[in-house]
Amino acid sequence: RVTQIGGRKRAGCMAHARRKFHEALATAPEAQTALDSILAVYRVEHDALADGVVRTDEHLAMRQARSRPILKEMKSWMEEQQPLFPPKGPMGKVIAYALTRVSLFRRPVAAKILRAAVAGPGVSASARKDG
Repeated sequence: RVTQIGGRKRAGCMAHARRKFHEALATAPEAQTALDSILAVYRVEHDALADGVVRTDEHLAMRQARSRPILKEMKSWMEEQQPLFPPKGPMGKVIAYALTRVSLFRRPVAAKILRAAVAGPGVSASARKDG
């Protein structure tokens, strides 16, 4: 598999889920909860960049202390919300999409060498580039 050449593993990009939750917001105000969770994960990455600790043990500790609980809570919230929305509606589709990728979203939390995609309000494009 292309994603595993040389021992590499695929990590999920929360930006895709964020975009889909944003699109669902028009018909499902509940999507704001997911958007707030994603923003909180982005803040951890932004803080690591601002503190100059990207790809260090301190960055990994930040991810594990702050991002891991957010992602765990977000998964539980999506599992609770899923039966409340039609599967083919915008919110039902994005929840299904995100739930199938939860393990991929968690990969950067377990590794300091992976760079989580940072894209969101207040985060510049330069923050997304590998340094």
